[in-house]
Amino acid sequence: MDFSEAELLDHLEKFRKLRYRWVSMEEAISGSLQGRKNLVFTLDDMHRTAADAYLRIPRPAGIVPTPSVSAAQIK
Repeated sequence: MDFSEAELLDHLEKFRKLRYRWVSMEEAISGSLQGRKNLVFTLDDMHRTAADAYLRIPRPAGIVPTPSVSAAQIK
């Protein structure tokens, strides 16, 4: 991660207090979102450390991340 788990937890708590809602990428693309406070959680390139962090932080919060892979990684 580019930031500590404590920083991530702090950000997630701030979003919760501001009443943001976690949505899937599919929901965001479909255009069926309600309101303006919607967030998509992505895990860039799914580095091996991302899976461990996911199990400890977003998953217990009910957040389902969308894996994000750049075109440069596809060969």
